[in-house]
Amino acid sequence: MGTALSQETGIIGVKTVLDYVRKPHTTASDHKQSRPGTSVVVTDDSGRVLLIRCHRSGGWRFPGAPREAGESFEETVRREVEDTAEVALGELELLGVCSGPDYFHVGSGDQVFTVTAVYTARMAGRGRAELAFFPLNELPLDILPGERSVLATYVTSLNRQDYSSAA
Repeated sequence: MGTALSQETGIIGVKTVLDYVRKPHTTASDHKQSRPGTSVVVTDDSGRVLLIRCHRSGGWRFPGAPREAGESFEETVRREVEDTAEVALGELELLGVCSGPDYFHVGSGDQVFTVTAVYTARMAGRGRAELAFFPLNELPLDILPGERSVLATYVTSLNRQDYSSAA
């Protein structure tokens, strides 16, 4: 009953699961998780980008969230923006996917690596006061570190559009 996977039945033993839950994690690299999620760069008619102040750290971030089971990335984007920012979105455009060596720790000490689908959309409705639009050249200094890859994906897409317009 203590083996991780019974070769005969292919079932994980209950004792193994309980051992994992009860086991103190001695280092942050004991367990690694990959978590799919989304971020969206919402722009207004002036081309400013929407940021939300994170209540935990006080820094600024793009709207986004982990994907829930059975949800498409597009559904995740719309749910998160409507729930937290109270903003309706126009048409979504997938800009790219961010992933890599950056991670954060959860309470158990596990490392969580994100795979983030990055979208862009125009704001189609009003938001609430904890939101602010910023010109790209005036972004706040306390933007959260994890948001930089989202910003880079967005700026790269703008550069591609400028290049294709000039051609």
